[in-house]
Amino acid sequence: MKFFILRIMRRIRRVREAIYSRKRFLVYSIDLKITDGSSCSAKVPIEFHINEPEAFTILRARGGEYEIDERIAAEIDRQLMEGEVCVSGWVQGELAYYVWIQFKQRLLTRKTTLPIPAGTAFIYRGFTRADFRGKHIHPAALNFTCRWLADRGYQRALVDHQVGNSVSQSGILRAGMQPAAEYVVIRMLWLRWAIPDAALLRLASNA
Repeated sequence: MKFFILRIMRRIRRVREAIYSRKRFLVYSIDLKITDGSSCSAKVPIEFHINEPEAFTILRARGGEYEIDERIAAEIDRQLMEGEVCVSGWVQGELAYYVWIQFKQRLLTRKTTLPIPAGTAFIYRGFTRADFRGKHIHPAALNFTCRWLADRGYQRALVDHQVGNSVSQSGILRAGMQPAAEYVVIRMLWLRWAIPDAALLRLASNA
C-alpha cells in the first residue's frame, strides 16, 4: 500500500511539474588572472582532450550512459559550428567525463540567451559517467579547463548548476570557484524561459 501511494504521489508531482515548475540555478565565477595555478587531482589517472572526435562518436552511439537523448546528440554539430568547445576526460581509454564551454552566449533555455562578454567563458553541462563518480573528476576537469582558458587569454570563467545538486556544488567549490549570481528557469506547459538576477546581468555586461 505504501509503495502504491508513493507511485501515485510521484505521478502527481510529474504532472504538476509538466504544467508549472520553477527551478533555481547558481552561477559560480573564478578570476583566471589571479588563480595560483594549483591543481585539483582526480583519484584516478585521467587525460583531458579538447574536441576529441571519438568522444562525439561515443556520445552519439551510447547516449544513455551519458544522459544524452537524441535531441541533445543532434545538437553536437551545431555546438561545434558555433565555436563551442568540449573537454572530455579519459580513464584507461574510457570516456569518463565531458563538459562544454560557450564563449558568445549562454543558452539558459531555448528562449533565453545571456551574452558572454569578451574574455569570459561559460562552462556548462559537466557530466561524469556513473561508474567514475566519487573520484573528484569534476573538479579536476574544471581546473584543467580554467588553465586551458587562462593560457588562451581568458580572464574569467563561469559555471552553473541547479540548486540542490550538492555533488556539482562540491566539485565546483573544490575547483576554487565561488558563488556569484543565480537565475530561475520557469516552465509553464510547453514554454520555458529564464530570469537572471541583477548580479548575473552585471557579469554579462562586464560591469
